[in-house]
Amino acid sequence: MKKIISLFSLLIFVSLSLFAQSSSEKQNIRPIKFFVALQPAVDIEPFDEFRNSFDVNILPIQLEYSLSRKWSIRLAPTAYMQFKPEFPAEISRIGTGVTVPFHFAKKNSEEGHRGFYLGPHGALTMNRLDNFMSTTGAVEIGYYFLFNTVLSVNIGAQIGRTVQFAPESGYNILAPHRAGIFAFGIWF
Repeated sequence: MKKIISLFSLLIFVSLSLFAQSSSEKQNIRPIKFFVALQPAVDIEPFDEFRNSFDVNILPIQLEYSLSRKWSIRLAPTAYMQFKPEFPAEISRIGTGVTVPFHFAKKNSEEGHRGFYLGPHGALTMNRLDNFMSTTGAVEIGYYFLFNTVLSVNIGAQIGRTVQFAPESGYNILAPHRAGIFAFGIWF
């Protein structure tokens, strides 16, 4: 009888330990919070009557962190290389932009954000060739296409104002800011 009770106790102990292990494995899902994307950008400006100059972003990275089911924060550093006819290529401007999107669709923890978003955007840029700093304040609206739980494409637009601070002349220039956003990457 003692052998049956000890065998029964051992069976219950092993069953409980296996059940506890299987239930802890189910709850051990790592939530998806980070978005890393490529955000290519090119600016084309007239150089003379027949030719154009090109500014290409050589640091086309977009990093986003999901703060909650509705809010996230995005960082987009930039480093533009300028290509002009008859001149060597050189870095024309360096800066970074920060956007705080509010996502209208709720995010679950196993996938990235999807759907429409709206949020403020701010950027600080140093123009090396023309020797001035610029600050941008804008509103960004866009849409995240989520193809599976991690692969995503972000399409958006920014509209706002840019203030250029020229230290040599002492003048500040207020200019309109319009930009298109296209980024593709993964959530992890």
